[in-house]
Amino acid sequence: MDKKDKRDVVFTKSFDRVIDMDVNPGVKRVEIDCNVHMKHTKKSFPDVEELMIGPDVDEICIPNTLFPNVQMVYSDSIFFLAGRYLVKRLNGKQILLNVFCKDEVLEMSVVGSIGDYALANSNIKEIPYSYSPLFRCEPMAFKDSYFEGQPFVNGVKTAGRIIVAINTEVDKVILPDKDYAMSVCAYGVNLADVKHLVIHNPLSVCGHKINGVPKEITFIANPETYCGDIIRVMHAAKPGDGYYAEKVNIIDEAGQFVEKDGVVYTSNMKTLVACSLNVTDLVVPEGVEEIISYAFENTHIRNIKLPDSLYILDEKAFHDCKELQNIDFGSGLETIRGFAFQNCTSLTHIKLPPQMKSIERYAFCDSGVKNVELNEGLLLIYEGAFSGCKIDELRLPDSLENIGTFNDASGIKCIKSSHFIKDIPLNACRAGASSYPYDDESDTVFRYDCGNKTVFLPRCVKKSDYYEFRTVVEGFLQKGSKSNLEYLSLYKYANTREGRERTAYLEYLEFQGEEQRYFLKKRGKQVFMMLLEESDEEAIKFLGLGILTPKAKKDILEIVSKGENSTLSAAVLEAINDGKGAKVSKSKFSV
Repeated sequence: MDKKDKRDVVFTKSFDRVIDMDVNPGVKRVEIDCNVHMKHTKKSFPDVEELMIGPDVDEICIPNTLFPNVQMVYSDSIFFLAGRYLVKRLNGKQILLNVFCKDEVLEMSVVGSIGDYALANSNIKEIPYSYSPLFRCEPMAFKDSYFEGQPFVNGVKTAGRIIVAINTEVDKVILPDKDYAMSVCAYGVNLADVKHLVIHNPLSVCGHKINGVPKEITFIANPETYCGDIIRVMHAAKPGDGYYAEKVNIIDEAGQFVEKDGVVYTSNMKTLVACSLNVTDLVVPEGVEEIISYAFENTHIRNIKLPDSLYILDEKAFHDCKELQNIDFGSGLETIRGFAFQNCTSLTHIKLPPQMKSIERYAFCDSGVKNVELNEGLLLIYEGAFSGCKIDELRLPDSLENIGTFNDASGIKCIKSSHFIKDIPLNACRAGASSYPYDDESDTVFRYDCGNKTVFLPRCVKKSDYYEFRTVVEGFLQKGSKSNLEYLSLYKYANTREGRERTAYLEYLEFQGEEQRYFLKKRGKQVFMMLLEESDEEAIKFLGLGILTPKAKKDILEIVSKGENSTLSAAVLEAINDGKGAKVSKSKFSV
């Protein structure tokens, strides 16, 4: 330990950090050239008005009372900002360490976080409401501050837009947020502990830095409240923490909205604005003409019947409704707009009513839809309408005029239409490799049944052969075709080796062509391994075709015998010996 005398300032150091100091009366400026640790000191130097922080300083821990009248901090350190207060820069964020004791109103233009004891024993009595970038309050941010000592008002203590504390014993907590939304909860404040919360601004419960959601919320609307505000409140939730509002009351003195059975409508009952999260079954009343975007997003709705009066179902109306299982579209709706049922993973079956005219882009993308009944009268299916769905068979109505691109539609195994639709090979098959970084469609093939003709279309076609591919497909399938071919072989157009093998295999199963047989015989082992990745049954089925060379049989048997699946090994041996398929277990075999 040593003492360093810098004229009127004496530092006591230990391990290159200041642990004590003395400043002579009348000294206006103190220069700090190393780290300071004096958190618990009782000393005070009221004459000091300026601090100068040197370039080697990265930590200063002092109480406000040490320099109660500091008016300016200068800094040559990359870790501290120059300004009215002591503010540390850490990981790109600014942390308020000391406000000292002179000001009554906190100027927070650069502060992102309030550190422990930053306001302790200071004169700060007001934090401006207009400031919003604050993202965190440390556990002891308000310890020994003016705000900590204030009484609860309507069950809450606030400092500007910060919720400092709540009284969990009262039946109702009313936030003072008429002019500005609450933006941050102090450490330990969780709105889930509130029995009933009354708010005037939806962001007071939906902000990113607000912790928890109460079970019951009353939202007092004003003439400037719009539909998005209602949706925020009705869908108030913190999914990561399991919190959501079970009951939401809307008090609207302006008469714009009305709430019935957990659903909010416009006052004329023509527009459905939002559904609360806990509604599971709903019959939308007749007279409702529009369901706006996000009205049901992330709700727990399971079964819903739409009215015959409905003619507008906006984009993302049911986005992320993972529990939705059944929907009756009614007899009025003619268009399902984009992303309307995206990520509705429990929705496995849809039946469109007779009046439906179009399904817009990505309407059912990434949903659980497996079975689709499209209505006669449907004219348009836009881009990616069933992207990410696992549909074994998509039967298109005779009325269909256009179908958009099949982005990420590898789950559609078969498309059927009574007449040739030019958009199918045009939009379902792309030239070259996929342009989507996580696309798994490069090797996929789907079946197209067009009238009494069948083709197997590889999703990715060689760029050099793409024009020829489209020409031969259209020539074979279109009405009035003069083609004398019994079937059309397309495996050679596939862009990848596996794409060619898969297409040839499906074509051989359907047509038993000699060209495909010869190709599969040459690629026997590779085709077997490819099919084995899909299922044991499909691989055994291939062996049962009896087209493998003796060498390929031997190689396959050696590979399989090294695995742990004895049932598969026996089935392979049986299929190789008698040229027939065999039943095997569902267990996956991998090499």
